Amino acid sequence: MKDMLRLVLGVTTLVGIGIAIGAISVLVLQTSNLRPREIQVGPVSYEIPTSQPQTPVVQLQDPTSTTPPEGPHILSLGTIRVFGNSNQGIQIQIPQSGIYRFAYQGGAYATYPIGGAPANTKTWLTAVFIYRGDRALWDGTRIKDESLFLRLADTKYWASAEEAEQSAQGQQVEAQLSEGDLLTLIGVDHFDAYADNPGQVVVEWSIVQY
Repeated sequence: MKDMLRLVLGVTTLVGIGIAIGAISVLVLQTSNLRPREIQVGPVSYEIPTSQPQTPVVQLQDPTSTTPPEGPHILSLGTIRVFGNSNQGIQIQIPQSGIYRFAYQGGAYATYPIGGAPANTKTWLTAVFIYRGDRALWDGTRIKDESLFLRLADTKYWASAEEAEQSAQGQQVEAQLSEGDLLTLIGVDHFDAYADNPGQVVVEWSIVQY
């Protein structure tokens, strides 16, 4: 019986000592800096993407154009026939101010009748002289080429009409003119030698807008 009491007292004593030690430990922790930090773990938030990420837009610069620029606007006013047998030429009046182009289209004339030229004489040509005013200018019977306003398709003399025409392909002249201006277009020969000249030259005239 005494042994039993001693055992109970011993256990009680140990329990009391343990409680005391635990109380002291709590007290020490509460009054010291050894308290563990509080860690708050909250819910993790994130967004669920609803579309694909945007691709950066690259602004492309305009490439350097290699296309040739457009040419001028050309309005044809028709054709003019310059006859080799006329010493009066052809007169035209300018309908409006602007830049005008006179372009060789075809044909040729000779300064001798067919079969009447001296041997080995080149007599075919395509030259058209253009004068300001209603007539050509003359020095006696010689046409005054030094007083020209424009000289078109003057490729000199050839042995045949075909050679003369081939030499004049692509020939043209341009000039700034005013509304109402008069021009005279004429073939080339001496004033009193036109009557038996065969052939003609066709000239296209146009107004050009650059």
